[in-house]
Amino acid sequence: MELKDKLGRAEVIDCSAVDCSRVVFGTVVSLVDLDTDDEIRYQLLGPLEADVSKGSISVLSPIGRAMIGKNVGDEITVKTPGGVRQLEVMEIKPPERA
Repeated sequence: MELKDKLGRAEVIDCSAVDCSRVVFGTVVSLVDLDTDDEIRYQLLGPLEADVSKGSISVLSPIGRAMIGKNVGDEITVKTPGGVRQLEVMEIKPPERA
């Protein structure tokens, strides 16, 4: 019943057509960790599609929630299980087509 309900409410979103002027669902976001200068890149997806090993995180994750609505150059302070992280948005783009 739960699966049938989820499928009935599911919507297909074309992530290649998203507005990249700010961070939204589907965008690929490049970040720099301001403490370590490490660069990271994530695509923001739903919790069922997210897979960190493939470079995607959930919009409901701490970093995902903190990024939503941000622009290039914005700094983000986010509390993660590993501690507080300071990140800066470097680039926002649509996902590459397969």
